[in-house]
Amino acid sequence: MTEATFRKDLQKGMQAQGAYVLKLPDLARAVVKPFDLLVAHAGCFYPMELKLRKVERAKPLHNEDVAISQKVFRPHQLPTLLEIHQKLWGFPYVGACLVRVQDGRVQEKQAWLIPISLFLLQEEWNVASLNWICSTSNLQWKPGVGWLVSWLGKIR
Repeated sequence: MTEATFRKDLQKGMQAQGAYVLKLPDLARAVVKPFDLLVAHAGCFYPMELKLRKVERAKPLHNEDVAISQKVFRPHQLPTLLEIHQKLWGFPYVGACLVRVQDGRVQEKQAWLIPISLFLLQEEWNVASLNWICSTSNLQWKPGVGWLVSWLGKIR
């Protein structure tokens, strides 16, 4: 599983729930891409930057596993999302996916959408803190549909 797979599955799931989702293309080297996905739903704008972290081991994921850290972002990514939030242009999120891989196969995966205002409160987030903080925006995996976002609504 790659970050591109996570993005496609999230995009597919949100579109199934009635959201407009556009992947921003990678631009020329001199131009910075502000975020990965542009999402619009019910008149609101949700820019999203997505990150995937792989853990290779036989044991299941546990609460202490670090799911995402501010260190994995490029220098412009978090400030861009924060500016959108501060100027009330939209509701930016960081999408985090933690995948356990064994022998090259995905064994387990969890994902979260973290509001930028909460994401900036600490340097890194583990599974337990994300499950507690993001209980209302936790992503749910549905085979054949993708990642579903609880606050977007029902599947059409």
